[in-house]
Order: sequence, then structure tokens, then C-alpha cells
Amino acid sequence: MFRTHSLVCCTASALTAIVGVVLLITGSVCIRDTGSLRSSWYEIYSLSIYSVVIGILALLFAICLFYVVSRKLPALTILFSVLILIVFVLAIINLIVFAVCIGDLQDDSYKKTVDLFRNYSNSDSVVSSKVFFGQIQQSFQCCGVKEALDWKTQLSNGTNTPDTCCRIVVPNCGDNALITRDKIYSRGCAEPVYFFLRKKFSALLIIDTILTILLFISAVSGFICEQYIREQYQVM
Repeated sequence: MFRTHSLVCCTASALTAIVGVVLLITGSVCIRDTGSLRSSWYEIYSLSIYSVVIGILALLFAICLFYVVSRKLPALTILFSVLILIVFVLAIINLIVFAVCIGDLQDDSYKKTVDLFRNYSNSDSVVSSKVFFGQIQQSFQCCGVKEALDWKTQLSNGTNTPDTCCRIVVPNCGDNALITRDKIYSRGCAEPVYFFLRKKFSALLIIDTILTILLFISAVSGFICEQYIREQYQVM
């Protein structure tokens, strides 16, 4: 019977370690890709860091549990089972926050894009969103919030757009760009930013869900193995 529970525990621990590595890598990629957006979309950036921490803890404790179960060490088995259970609780919290954030992601992303657009100014002051919104337009190959024509009422000259709307950025390329619109991106930024963030959220959510299930199985099987190990020591 112990061999069966030991096999389940070791298998679950090995899978937990593997998924922990996957979460660690995915979270690191999300941190890199969303770093430029963290001033406005700090949730995805923070959750990416949190996911990396969970991935590291899951990896370390799963490897340790695998080792102590295979070596039949009851005290350490219970210790690492408890630690994995704690990581399981942290992963559950992460899942709840993810679920809340992804439910409001579309509206939240649109509102923040609108706020950045409305705060846009031609000054280079620290409070200006000129540089940040310009980076978004270039990164996502977009212009305005819903479409390029949004700039018609935002800038003093109703035919100009920022140079960052241009497909090929050169000085003053946005002058009178709304007249022909052949030099600028036509789609707005709200939709591509939302799809970009949803992709990141979804990847982290799926991996975190799988890891949460494996953490629970590892912890429970670890507790069961600890009981069988102690029984074997008592018989001896």
C-alpha cells in the first residue's frame, strides 16, 4: 500500500515541480512583456511577480517532498507537505485575484486607455502621458482609443496626429495625417491592449490552475505517506 501512495506522491511532486518551472518561465516572460505598461496596468505586472514567487516555492518544495518520501523520512515528509499546503493556499489566492481581474479586464483596459488619451498633452512634463501613450501606439501599431479619428478633437489642429501614429516615424509625419490617413495606423489602441493583456492573464490563469490541483494532490498524498512511513517504523 505504501508503494502505491509513495508512487502517487512522487509523481504528483515531479509534475508539480515541472509545472512550477513552467509558471516561473511564463511569469518571467509576462514581467518582461508588461514592464512598459506597469504604471497603468500594475495588476498584471504584480500578478506576474506573484506567480513567479509561487512557481519558485512550488518547485523547491516539490523536489524536497519527492526526495524525503523516496527516502522514507517521516518528519521531513510532514514538514514539506505542510509547506506545499501553504503554497497551495497562496495559489488559491492568486487564482481568486486572477478571476476577479480577468472579469473586469475589458472595461478596465478601455477606461485606462481613455484616461491616458485624455491626459495626453504636447508638453514634455513629467505629468504628461505623451511619452507613455506614444510608446503604446508604436508598440501595438495603433492610433487613438477606438480609431485614429479620435485625435481630431484631442489636438488643437483637427487634422494632426502624434508622430507615434505613423507607420514610419519621422519628424512631423503626423501633420495633416488625418486627411489621407495612409501614413498612420487606423485602428485604436484599446482593443489590441486588451487582447494583449487577456492573453497574458489567460496563460498565467491556466498554468496556475493546473499547479494548484497538483499542489493539493502532492500535499494530501504527502500526509498519507507520512502515516504509512511511521507505521513501518513502529513495526520495525
